Amino acid sequence: MFKKIALFSLLCSAFAALHAKDQIHLFSSPGCPYCKHVTRFLDSQGKEIEIKDVSKDAVALRDLVKNGGRRQVPCLYYNGQYIYESQEIIAWLRDHQNLLEDTK
Repeated sequence: MFKKIALFSLLCSAFAALHAKDQIHLFSSPGCPYCKHVTRFLDSQGKEIEIKDVSKDAVALRDLVKNGGRRQVPCLYYNGQYIYESQEIIAWLRDHQNLLEDTK
C-alpha cells in the first residue's frame, strides 16, 4: 500500500511540474498603451498567450500584487517569474517564441 501511495505522489508531482512548465500569461488592462504595445507585438508575430485583464479579474489582480509585488501592467508571468516593462516583455517574448502558441 505504501508503494502505491508513494508512486501516486510521485506521479502527481511529475504532472504538476510538467503542467507548471507551460504556464505563461500576460497581466493587462484595456486602457494601458504599454499593454497594447505588447499585444500588437504578439499579433505581428502570429502568436498568442493567455491574457488576464486585471480590471475585470480580481483574482488575477490579487495574484499580480501578492506574487509579483507590484500593481503594474503589463506584466508577463512565466513559471514563477514576473517581468515588467513592455520593452523587456517584448524582448523576452522574442527570445522565447517557441513557448508561445500560434494564432488560431
